[in-house]
Amino acid sequence: MRKNLLINDLICWTDDGDRLERVLWIDEGRVIAFCIDVQASVGFPRKVPLSQINESIERYEAVIIENDPYAVIVREDDLTESQRVLRDMGWNVVSSVISKVGEPDIFIREKRGSVIVSVSKEFRISVNTVYRYLRRYWQRGKRPSALLPDYSNSGGRGKPKSAGEKKRGRPRKNPSIAGTGINVDESIKQIFLIAYEEFYKTRKELTLAKTYERMCEKYFAENMYFEDGQKRVAILGPDERPNLDQFDYWVEKHEKTNFNSTVIARKGEKWFSLKGRALQGRSDAELIGPGSLFQIDSTVGDVYLVSRFNREWIIGRPVIYAVIDAFSRMVAGIYVGLEGPSWLEAANAIANCATDKVKFCKDYDINIEPEEWPIKGLPNAIVADRGELEGKPVETLSKNLHVWIKNTPPYSGCYKKA
Repeated sequence: MRKNLLINDLICWTDDGDRLERVLWIDEGRVIAFCIDVQASVGFPRKVPLSQINESIERYEAVIIENDPYAVIVREDDLTESQRVLRDMGWNVVSSVISKVGEPDIFIREKRGSVIVSVSKEFRISVNTVYRYLRRYWQRGKRPSALLPDYSNSGGRGKPKSAGEKKRGRPRKNPSIAGTGINVDESIKQIFLIAYEEFYKTRKELTLAKTYERMCEKYFAENMYFEDGQKRVAILGPDERPNLDQFDYWVEKHEKTNFNSTVIARKGEKWFSLKGRALQGRSDAELIGPGSLFQIDSTVGDVYLVSRFNREWIIGRPVIYAVIDAFSRMVAGIYVGLEGPSWLEAANAIANCATDKVKFCKDYDINIEPEEWPIKGLPNAIVADRGELEGKPVETLSKNLHVWIKNTPPYSGCYKKA
């Protein structure tokens, strides 16, 4: 067994719970050494008389570890770009500290404190972050690779963990009342999915909390009884059934891969096609310029109009048609009428597209300059909902004026969205 102590050696203190320390520095006279606990998440190097370490080794109270489990040795070609970036970021911070204060002053709090603050300001990071980089550098062998992230020790975020006897997760705040709970194993996951399909994915649109209640009543019931002529269900205690948070967690994981089918089951195919489906592109994505495509739509105004002859006579709600240029977003034509949405009203709105806008506004005592509304003419194509622009009258427009008419699929008004 080697007894001659060197810098970067690992010492296992067998008389202190097998605590591991790394030797960071030894003075020329081999009197003083600085060591750091390699397993500590906080703390700093401590000064130890070299004679004390040697005596402990002689008495077998300390042992030099030959195979360093904390040394990080990797090939540069094996690193990913993100790993290199994180390593270099840490090394830039550490090397900046080392260049400003050398050994052994860096191990002394009073001498390194101002340097740490200066470096934290230089790199715009917190003082704690600088210390974290330094501690990692010292604990893992004083080399740049010591600053690589521990991806190999990552907990596998998003991956299922095996359940043992011990309850996983954060302990409950009031275990005497809420119990300690149970782990979710494969059989309980199956119950979650069955309840999810049975109670949640229905047109009743139950909340997850209500779904959880229904699941407990059916699958975690202790007994059933009648009270005042009503059937009651006594469910198992909190130590014998999963809680709502566990149910919500596993349902959310399942929903991520079954979102569309869940929405369709709760809202219906028509609602999903109109409001829930993801947009696959933009209506102006393949347009070459203004006039390529117009979009037409109508809405019933949320007002009631009265007669000009007698304001007590309600004549109806206006139907407003608007035609816009899909490329420039400019309003190309408008029409307001009292008839219901129809081909006649749509035709008036399309005709307004070809109207001189200065003259059109002047008819209503509004004076504008040509550049204020510079649009006049028909487009290459018009897209509309399935309705007014279907049938033989529309064929006349298409054939005689060479305007291509496109209608969106049923319940797919989103095809006209930008």
